[in-house]
Amino acid sequence: MNQYPNPDRPYYQAPPAGYVSQYPVFPVLPAPDTPEQAEKKNVRKLSAGHGCAFLLQQALVTTVLLIVAVAVIVVMALSRGVNFSALSNLLVSANFAVIIYAALALLTIVQDTLPFLFLFKRQGIKLTELFVNENSRLKPALEFKNIFTMSVFTLGINFAGSFFGLGLKHSFSYLNKVFPRLLPFPEEGVNDDIFSTLYKNSNITAFLLSILAVAVLAPILEEVIFRGLIMKPLRAYGDGFAIICSSVLFGLAHGNYSQTPFAFVMGLFLGFVACQANSIIPTIILHAVNNFYAVTSGFLENSGHIPETARTIIYYIDLALLGVCLVYAIIRFARKKRWLILNNEMQISGALIPKNKYSLYFSSPVMIITLCLYGASFALSLGVV
Repeated sequence: MNQYPNPDRPYYQAPPAGYVSQYPVFPVLPAPDTPEQAEKKNVRKLSAGHGCAFLLQQALVTTVLLIVAVAVIVVMALSRGVNFSALSNLLVSANFAVIIYAALALLTIVQDTLPFLFLFKRQGIKLTELFVNENSRLKPALEFKNIFTMSVFTLGINFAGSFFGLGLKHSFSYLNKVFPRLLPFPEEGVNDDIFSTLYKNSNITAFLLSILAVAVLAPILEEVIFRGLIMKPLRAYGDGFAIICSSVLFGLAHGNYSQTPFAFVMGLFLGFVACQANSIIPTIILHAVNNFYAVTSGFLENSGHIPETARTIIYYIDLALLGVCLVYAIIRFARKKRWLILNNEMQISGALIPKNKYSLYFSSPVMIITLCLYGASFALSLGVV
């Protein structure tokens, strides 16, 4: 009976050569992930996707700027040589401001769309769902009194964030004077008067193009990215977690000392509004109001077509108005404590505590590279490097 005995397995009969079993052989599958392991992998996957998108954006912007710089040098060299006097005259002309803002509008479209398209498919998000979905609560959010109140709140945040950025700049300047050898930073960082120069030489065409780029295109595209593609999938792990992560990236993406602190706080507020409305429509409106105010006030305060005395008066009116907005925002926030109510419950499972979620999201290799690049840009604006 036992033609193929095995001393270690007496009841085992080895098959003859060339024998093919009539029964299918199934591979041994690995054990399924636990809820905790599944969540960790998903958070890391989201982090890697978001980090890749921002790296692609920075690579695209850098490539475009390099191509433009090389093209300008080549054209000038082929025409009549590199004439720095002619270049200087171009930089202070109204036509240059028009060119810059037209290029800014085009660059905004390119940099805020192409690098992020793959996230829609990767995360299973439809563009229309970011604006209107079955859980949207748009009616109360879009009432005039609520939009007005939130707009005032937004301008108040603008005022506080701007002063914080200036304080940060002056702090580094003071440290540079006290510890010149320990902190050998330049007296000034990247030229802070670039936009002031553009505003000074702008005409009505340049102003309208700046409104298009900064107050129309940027709010729409940035809200789709930060309150949509970034924040929406992270809400599965708590609204607070999603708001903070998207706000950190929103702040750092602005890349300079004067905007990053304000943009971070603004991101917190816009993220809260988006969570309450389950739509980015209110946040687009608030973002556009803030940017429109910033562009308009900057143009009025620096325009070469307005007398200096009038510009000074406008500047102090601007400060007073923003100060009133800040006070109103503080009072309103203090009275409405229910604003702090967010959905911080784990909607998948309770396996990950908040500390683990943050460390997982911000510690993926791609995200670390992204944060380092943004940090370098921020340091450049301070004059640290």
